Amino acid sequence: MKGLIKMATRMLSLASLFFLSLAVSGQYPTYENRLINDTMPDPYTYEFDIYLLRTGSIPLELVSYTAGIYFDPVVVNGGTITASIVPGSSQLFPAQQPTIVTIGNGSNGTFCLAGLPYYIIRLAGVSPPGAGNGTYIVTDFPGTRVCRIKLTNSLAFAPAPPIQCFNFQATPYNTVVRAYVGGLNTNITIQAFHFITDLTNPLLNLPVPVHTLTGGGIAPAIVGLDGSDAGIRYWLYRDGVSTQWPTTGTGSPFTFNGSPFSSSGVYTSTGWRKATYLTAAMNGPVTIDKNLHVKCFLEGLYAGGSAMNAVSDGSNYVFGPTIADTFHIELKDQTDYHLVFKSPSTNLHTDGTSQVVISHQLSDSYYLVVKHRNSIETWSKFPIPFSGGIINYDFSLAAEKAFGDNMKQLAPGEFGIFTGDVNQDGAVDPNDLGDIDNDSSGFTFGYVVTDLNGDAVVDSNDMGLADNNVSGFVIVVRP
Repeated sequence: MKGLIKMATRMLSLASLFFLSLAVSGQYPTYENRLINDTMPDPYTYEFDIYLLRTGSIPLELVSYTAGIYFDPVVVNGGTITASIVPGSSQLFPAQQPTIVTIGNGSNGTFCLAGLPYYIIRLAGVSPPGAGNGTYIVTDFPGTRVCRIKLTNSLAFAPAPPIQCFNFQATPYNTVVRAYVGGLNTNITIQAFHFITDLTNPLLNLPVPVHTLTGGGIAPAIVGLDGSDAGIRYWLYRDGVSTQWPTTGTGSPFTFNGSPFSSSGVYTSTGWRKATYLTAAMNGPVTIDKNLHVKCFLEGLYAGGSAMNAVSDGSNYVFGPTIADTFHIELKDQTDYHLVFKSPSTNLHTDGTSQVVISHQLSDSYYLVVKHRNSIETWSKFPIPFSGGIINYDFSLAAEKAFGDNMKQLAPGEFGIFTGDVNQDGAVDPNDLGDIDNDSSGFTFGYVVTDLNGDAVVDSNDMGLADNNVSGFVIVVRP
């Protein structure tokens, strides 16, 4: 009798220790079960990862993992579909890595396909390894990869939702996460909030909508799209070469990079549906041309203080109070000096600045030539690179900015282009003086070529400007 009592007492003590151990260490570890990183290498293949992420402070030693994942039969498109596990994709201990995945179907689903026909991915678990031998699930996002599943169809997938949700009913195949809790093989599956579908392909093989490029013009310029779609990534190319990281569609128009582009060229764009092979060229292209800024002063119009007079016709400014006159810019080939480009009549502002639009196709180095109606033709010192979208050249800084140092100092630190070549024969000579003298004698007024200082009167002031340059033997100096 005493032996029986002693045995009963011992059994009670063992049971108490067992339940105490369970009470102390029996809190369930928490986790997230996540579908992520889906891709479509081609129209017939769809892949995605299954991850487990430990979310709490209690270690999660995995016993086994099984999954039933619903997808819409419409996606199969009349083909034959198979499932497989991508070799080497699992981060579980080798003995726990899944090896079997199959496809099942039925006519009356539950959860997200309740009452509807369904297909289901059935990922089988493996035998428990024993406490202390299981994989410990990590807490670093996205977690520990259970495996990567590949679905292969004999026909191109239809544009339908590939993955709907997890199934938690025993029929046809349920999702179960088991862990060692207090050394015991325990079902820790919690359906609500723990099973997350972060897949980027809501519909397979869905075409990429086409939008139209906007912007362009003169560098710096904005380039954008008149619309975009969520889930689409848009690449921008300049002359066929990618210019930046892709911009993700928002469902609204946007500008690439959100700021102007200073590089010239032909801009095109491609839309790419995330994690799929599908792309589409956007309508376009748009072009950004080069922006040439030239600064120069004309001796005849120079007024001092880094400014020129605006030419007059006697009653009004010819081009406005801020426009000194118009002129032409030419680009000459650096080898044989043939004409590459000639600007239309271009405004030269009273502060010496001007802007000329140059084709994006001109990307070599060229001599820059200034031609004004009664000034001496002036070339840049060296060929100027036109590789960028914005080109600046300032003749006014020094005589050495002109080929042959062929400019006149107008004030300390300011240089200008010689005046007086009225007949544009490349020299300021007695022929020009004769033309000016004739108009002066005839009391010529207005916006005329012999009026060197732009005051609408041809007189001794113009004669004096020209005479000084005749005496200085001013001529065109070219390479």
